[in-house]
Amino acid sequence: MKDNNLVRRLDACETMGGATTICSDKTGTLTQNKMTVIRGWLLGQEFGPDSPFHATAHASPLLQGIAINSTASLTTGDDGNARFVGNKTECALLEFATSLDKSFDADELRHSLPTAAVYAFSSERKNMATSIFTDGKPLPDNFDTPSFPDREITFHVKGASEVVLSMCGSVLQADGSVGVLDGPLRETLTQHIQSMAEDSLRTLAIAYKTSDSARDWTLDGEDAGLVIFGIVGIRDPLRPDVPDAVAKCQRAGIVVRMLTGDNIITAKHIAEACGIYDPAADHICMEGPQFRELSREELDRIAPKLRVMARCSPTDKLTLVAALQRHREVVAVTGDGVNDGPALKKADVGFSMGIAGTDVAKEASAIVLLDDSFASVVSAVRWGRGVFDNVRKFLQFQLTVNFTAILFLFIVIIADPDGRAESAPLKSVQLLWVNLIMDTLAAVALATETAKETVLLNKPYDKNEPLLTAYSARRMIMQVVMQTATFLVVLYAGEDWFSSHKDPLSADDQEAQFGREHYTVAFNVFVFSQLFNEINSRKLKPALNVFKGLGSHQLFVVVWVFAFAVQVMLVTFGGSFSKTTPLSIYQWLGCVGVGMLPLVWTFLWNLLPRWFIYDPSVFISGIMTRFFSGKKRIAAAENSSSDLLRDTEEAFGSPDDDSNGVALHDVNTLAVPGPRAPRPSVEIWQHARWATVTQIGVVNEIKAQTGHRTNGLA
Repeated sequence: MKDNNLVRRLDACETMGGATTICSDKTGTLTQNKMTVIRGWLLGQEFGPDSPFHATAHASPLLQGIAINSTASLTTGDDGNARFVGNKTECALLEFATSLDKSFDADELRHSLPTAAVYAFSSERKNMATSIFTDGKPLPDNFDTPSFPDREITFHVKGASEVVLSMCGSVLQADGSVGVLDGPLRETLTQHIQSMAEDSLRTLAIAYKTSDSARDWTLDGEDAGLVIFGIVGIRDPLRPDVPDAVAKCQRAGIVVRMLTGDNIITAKHIAEACGIYDPAADHICMEGPQFRELSREELDRIAPKLRVMARCSPTDKLTLVAALQRHREVVAVTGDGVNDGPALKKADVGFSMGIAGTDVAKEASAIVLLDDSFASVVSAVRWGRGVFDNVRKFLQFQLTVNFTAILFLFIVIIADPDGRAESAPLKSVQLLWVNLIMDTLAAVALATETAKETVLLNKPYDKNEPLLTAYSARRMIMQVVMQTATFLVVLYAGEDWFSSHKDPLSADDQEAQFGREHYTVAFNVFVFSQLFNEINSRKLKPALNVFKGLGSHQLFVVVWVFAFAVQVMLVTFGGSFSKTTPLSIYQWLGCVGVGMLPLVWTFLWNLLPRWFIYDPSVFISGIMTRFFSGKKRIAAAENSSSDLLRDTEEAFGSPDDDSNGVALHDVNTLAVPGPRAPRPSVEIWQHARWATVTQIGVVNEIKAQTGHRTNGLA
């Protein structure tokens, strides 16, 4: 919980360790979702930080539209201060309206102007609209038809700037008159939109229309005939930790993609600021409408390069997730709306927003981000990889203990000439204690290590990647072989070293191959070897210092010390229950010393060349490939030179045939004397020299006709 990840599906945490791409929303996830109107063009007046907007008496329709066409409201917080709550974009507009007119009261305006129809925001239409009666008459009795003759209805709309602007044919001017939105003015507004988008501002257009109908005029498109109030630019600053979080993802081999409903220019600049989009790289930015027109083949070709999708709808998000999964990508998706549910379900891991997210999105997701921050997604990746690594650590330790115990017991029992079960070096109670170390205590010690930031330096795990890495498997085999060999040496040759000979007076010692004291020594060495190998198992890659980071994993230290202490007590006080006998200080030191050998073997193992400890077959394969490719090159050279010799012989005769009058007697002197055939290099040189001699012969024949002659090779 301290990493702000509420995991609803446990398997999602591990899946995030193999995530290869993250499709993230912009608002609230990459940005702070604290919106403020910064710049704009309203009622023919441009304003900005240095030149604030001066509202006139004719600005009341604008304030009316901001108040009516909104779901945000004013409330009083626990601290007694009034603030707007609801959609952050609408809150920013209401705060802007309040700054223009201190007496502005959105709730009072809504109650005084009866509503005719509300058209909620749609990701397809990219706008929101509300129709109100503005003639002061009471509400009609019948709403079966959107037309109300003899009534004045004002249709207020706000939405994507370029979309709403294309529906407008007029503009409300500063003096309250309505002017024609001609070409030059439309171009001016378009330039304002582009300028604000390049400043990473979200741009919104606000417009209205007066008529006798409450229908949705935006459905008419460019023929809607709306009157535009103007354009506003809203700043939503980036979260301070987002650029660093994106960089961590990229170092971890994860591609971050931004899906937003904003203008493509705004989206590009924000993505550049985050580090998601690089204009110099082979990255693609695309708008939703263009994306929807792609064929499946084009989509599969473009999807891996796509970094930013602007004007993105929930359907576009779902389509992109499916396309990436066809490329064997492990996809994580963030979403907060009701319509994001299908994409969150389709993704390998769905993240919903704990603050701004709807209940539907939370139900569809696997993990809930309690702070809505992208940095928390990176924490999920870190924990996912940490969980997967911890499983690998426990698995390699458990398999080592299992195989070593089985092999050790099998060899000893088979080697006993009398085949006595009492000769087993590990008794039943001792094996139960070994299993307790192997299963319960090792799981607590190895599976609870906190995920380090260093796991983000590795590439994502492949879907089909085995739990045991090549290094872990080879080290495990090495440990099984070396430990088994050590235990056998201690058992069969260690009586003199540990002074643990049979007691001739003990009846128990006579029933087995060795005495109880010696079996206690063997049991002690076995357990200590596993405890020290447990420290080795903390590392999944070659590390000369296996103790590094041990101090930060306090639970591991506590469990390890506990197991060590129980082993001492079991040997010292177990007696007939554990089939052990107390040992001397010398014997204890000897057992601990031999038990530390797995640390020494791992240290020496890690000094070996990397190609050997990871995969010797790669090195051997490389040697064989170079050898056989060398032989193939020699054979190709011989074939090529043979073809050359055959062609020249056909044209000018063989080296032994001097019918062409050329002195060739010295060529054969290059052959290696004796029965051994010439080396390929010598043969190649002979053929090359023969070709040269032939060329000289041709030149001599030409010059002979003119009375000149060229000497042969010396």
